[in-house]
Parts: sequence; C-alpha cells; structure tokens
Amino acid sequence: MKQNLVCYHCSSAILPGELIEADLAGVSRPFCCPGCMAIAQTIHGEGLEVFYARRAQAGARPAAYLASNEIPEKLQPYDDPSLRSRFTRPFGDAGELETTLRLEKIRCAACVWLCEQHLRRISGVKDVQINYVTQKVMVRFSPDQTSLARLIFEIERVGYEAWPFEPSLSLERAKKERRQLLTRLGVALLGMMQVMMYAWPSYVGANDITAEYDLLLAWASWALTVPVMVYSAGPIFQAAWRSVLSFKQTRMLGMDVPIALALALAFIAGTINLITGSGQSYFDSITMFVAFILAARYVELLARQDAQGGAEALAKQLPATCERITDYPSSQVVALVPVVNCNPGDVLRVSPGEVVPADGILIENASALDESLLTGESKPVEKKLGDRVYAGTHNILNPLIMRIEAVGQSTRIAGIASLLDQALLAKPVMVSLAEKWAAYFVAFLLLSAFLSSAIWLYFDPSRAWTVLVSVLVASCPCALSLAVPTAMAAAQ
Repeated sequence: MKQNLVCYHCSSAILPGELIEADLAGVSRPFCCPGCMAIAQTIHGEGLEVFYARRAQAGARPAAYLASNEIPEKLQPYDDPSLRSRFTRPFGDAGELETTLRLEKIRCAACVWLCEQHLRRISGVKDVQINYVTQKVMVRFSPDQTSLARLIFEIERVGYEAWPFEPSLSLERAKKERRQLLTRLGVALLGMMQVMMYAWPSYVGANDITAEYDLLLAWASWALTVPVMVYSAGPIFQAAWRSVLSFKQTRMLGMDVPIALALALAFIAGTINLITGSGQSYFDSITMFVAFILAARYVELLARQDAQGGAEALAKQLPATCERITDYPSSQVVALVPVVNCNPGDVLRVSPGEVVPADGILIENASALDESLLTGESKPVEKKLGDRVYAGTHNILNPLIMRIEAVGQSTRIAGIASLLDQALLAKPVMVSLAEKWAAYFVAFLLLSAFLSSAIWLYFDPSRAWTVLVSVLVASCPCALSLAVPTAMAAAQ
C-alpha cells in the first residue's frame, strides 16, 4: 500500500524502498527524499503550514496536472524543432543536446539538491549542473530519450518553475535584485547617519544636556534602529535561520550566523540598557555595522552580475527578425519573419548595416563582414561565395544572400555564451578552499565568543555580554566571505 503513496511536499510518486516518514504537527507524513522532508520541516517550523492547504485549494494541478505523466499542452511547443534549436545546442559527437534553464522558487541548498536529483532520474539525462547564485540549471540530455518540454515539466512536478533562459528576463531580475539591495543599503545609511547625530553628544562628552533630552535622543536612536534591523538586515537573519535549519544536512553554518547573532545580541543588550537606564546602547554601532555589510555586498553583487552579463550581452547582438526568401532561387520575394521560425536550409537576405541572424554559407553577392564580436579583429573580413558567415557579425558592403546551417543555440555565438556560463559554473580551487575554511572559521568564531563570555562571566559578570558581542563583531568573517568571490567574479 505504501508503494502508492505520493510525497507530501512535491506530490511525486514514491518509488519502492525510498519512503521517508516524518512527524509534522503530530501527523506522520510521507516524503520521497530528504530534500522534500527538510523543506516541509522548515515550512512547518516557521508556522507556514497553511501553504499546503492553499496549494490544495488552488485547483486540480497537484492531482491532475502533476500526477499525470503526459506533458501538458502549454509545454508541448518547446518540442517544436524551431524552438528546440533556439533553446538547445549540440554537445559532443553522440547527438546529445545541452540547454540552460532558469529556475524559480529556489531558496536553499535543499531545493538545489531536490531539483538536481529528480532530473538525474529522468531517462536520457546525462548531466545536470545547478548554479544557486545565478539560479540556472544546465542540462545535457539525449533527444532520442527525453525532450526539452519533459525537462521543464519534471521540474514543475517537484514544486518549482523553470523556463528556457532568456537574457531579457534575467536582466529584469538582476535590476530588481540591485534595486532591492540598494534600497536596503539606503535605509541603513540614513539610519546610521541619524543615529550617529543623536549619539554625537555622548562622543564629545557634552554635559549641558538634561537627562530628559538625553533619554529622548536615546529612544529616537532606538526607533531609527528598528527599521534597519527589520528591513535592511532582514535578509541576513533569514539566511542565518536557513543555515541553522539545514545544519543537520550540511554540517556547516553560513557566515550570516555570527553576523545575525551579533546584531541580535547587541540590539537586545542596548534595548535592555535603555529600559533600565544603565549601561551603553549599541544602536550607533548596529546601524553602522549593517550599513558597512550591505555596502560590501552591493559591491560584490555588482561584480558578480557584471561577470554574468557577458553571455547576455552576446545574446543581445542577434536580431529578432530577418528577411527570408520564400522561394529561392526561382523567386526573390522577401518576407520579414521572426528568427526563431527559421530552420537550417532556409535562405536569408542580409542588407548592409544589418546583423547576420544565423550561421550559414554565403551563396550570392560577395561582401565584407565585421567579425570583431567573435574574433576581436576590427578590420572587415572579405567574404566570397561558399564562405561561412556567423551570427552576430555585421554586414558592411553588399546585400548578401546566405543559406542557414545553424540557428539559435547551435550558432557559434551561442557556443561562446555557453562557455561563459560554464566558466561561471566552475568552482576554482581557491574558492573551494575559501568556502571550506570559512565554515571552520565560523565554528571557531562561535566557540571563541561563547568561551570568552563564559570566562568573563566568572571574573566580571558585568562585562560578559559586552565581550560576547565584541568578539562576534570584531571577528566577523565578512572579508573572508567577500574577498575571494569578488576577486573571482571580477577575473571571470
């Protein structure tokens, strides 16, 4: 009977021998893998179990859409030869294809693991590489055994969304990510400057401020620190919480854990001191700390997105439409059609000043092409009949007529973009070492902070809390976490 069970989280059928059970809110739930179980435990642990009730009320999608093995009608066009050639590219000599898909709803390492393991179980899938930073998955598959539509559908079946990578969509999401981080940084900077202004009398030792005004300035600093903690530092606390929840699976704590712990302890200590009227408030230090962290992360984000923009800039060079000769050579009638609807063997006309939309052979009218995008050579290259022309190059001299040999993801310019993506997916030795030692450093930092606090608790209890916060802040691994990724992103 258990062989007919479906996963509580992703609604996939549970294969014999792969059943995993866990108690959630006092009820035993079946899961197909540890990834689904970890995600469901996280959802219930945060009190968001209403997610499953709302998902069931959304319609018949989990039962009819996801449980069926038939590819839905809305995804079938991806198996059309024109669209498949646009979103896939040949790999090797065995007839395999490679595609890049954009993932949505990916939130943690468990999500990445779940998608990767589920795709690897599909017949015909040869290799899967998921980049959590760019939220893209590169899949190599055999077109004789599976299809692009099947890959997208299988990702939907485990509770996520995917679509063929489109540079325009990626740019919009990159802009949104930069805008959100810049807004959080702006709030932190404004809070820092205002709180520092209120704290200035205590810095210079002003004695002419009455106790009532001093208390007013202290509460004003607290009120300005709250939005910095909640809004600006919100992603730091969320990342730290996810790292703690996934510790059982990863056996590693992220670098946001000591940062979030230091911020929380400093804010709690400052609030308690403000209420009791004894001790120092740390609101100026908190706002400055958050502002500096977000400023460093914003610089790192710009460097990473600049490195990732290479492939997207290449894709932008290709035109969306082209002039196709419908009945060559008996007719010279030209029709303006989308490039995606062109197939190998079609004949195109490329006017002077236009960009070649596909790879092919020049069959009429010799010309000169600017191939600087591909080769870096600024001098135009003479092309005679029978020569190859490449997508992304500019026609300079004469209106040429070419026969398509490759279009979309099969073109040379798409291959260059694919190499850039693979370079971003690859993890150099230095990055791996930095991540390894950073994890050890976080564990050592937490141990040192609590040990130092315990020692001071024995000798001078009044300084134990201050020492704990100071060690966490002073030893913050921001430099270790940002230096190597930023340097690698800039180098790539």
